[in-house]
Amino acid sequence: SFSGRFNTDSLAGENLQLLGEQYQVLQKIYDTLIPTGDLDSKQDKTALPELAREYVAVTDKRFQADAKYMKEETQAETEEGTATYAEMNADRLIGYDYEIMQFASKKDDTKVDILPFDSIVPALQSSGESPSIISTNIVYHSGALLCRLLDALEVPDWQLKLNQQTKENPVTLYQILSDYVHNIPEHQ
Repeated sequence: SFSGRFNTDSLAGENLQLLGEQYQVLQKIYDTLIPTGDLDSKQDKTALPELAREYVAVTDKRFQADAKYMKEETQAETEEGTATYAEMNADRLIGYDYEIMQFASKKDDTKVDILPFDSIVPALQSSGESPSIISTNIVYHSGALLCRLLDALEVPDWQLKLNQQTKENPVTLYQILSDYVHNIPEHQ
């Protein structure tokens, strides 16, 4: 049953398990970049190169397990994540505080809840619900977080690389991060 930007039906078994591992790394990245839930708080960026390596390693495993699906997910994550990142940056300029994985509470829309990345897969596994939330919602936030990570790592020209992509040669946030990871010295 397809009800999002891309079909998530293959996210089961090992694929869902690997997604859970990837989201555990994303949660560590989130906790490092936004330690108090506030982007203006002081960040200790020393762990970021190693977390970027971990993220690329588990994403590589996901590509080995299901390359067709991952191509769709990383493309949607790039398109929607960069748009969400730009929107969040614009919102911050006008004093509206909207953050990654922040949602209005179902009970009270004046209150917001933060949905941790590392809670998503366990919730899907225990509920047995369709993982369509990945395509309809989560890629917007995971992509925005990858943009923040690329900024924090000071990856040169990452936005320019996205702007220079073509239909024949698409570029994803994952590819840019992977290129960065493969070009940094060990233990930096």
